[in-house]
Amino acid sequence: MREFTITENAIKNLISTYADHKVQVEKALEENDYDEELMYDDVDYQFNMGCCQMAEDWMRAIGISLESNFVQEVVDKERERWL
Repeated sequence: MREFTITENAIKNLISTYADHKVQVEKALEENDYDEELMYDDVDYQFNMGCCQMAEDWMRAIGISLESNFVQEVVDKERERWL
């Protein structure tokens, strides 16, 4: 059986991708008064939501908590970037 190694760089990229797409989803919802029904036809929203969910699934699969301080710091920095 083949052994797979996940590098630190891959994990950082995964968390960065999660943060980027999470903030974009939050912004889209905010712009539409948090009405998810309005967003179902928005291709950009669906793309960002899918990327965010994929990153969440992978992070959970490799044991990274979405509530960890590091992940929250990256998300907060991404939010500041979008202000």
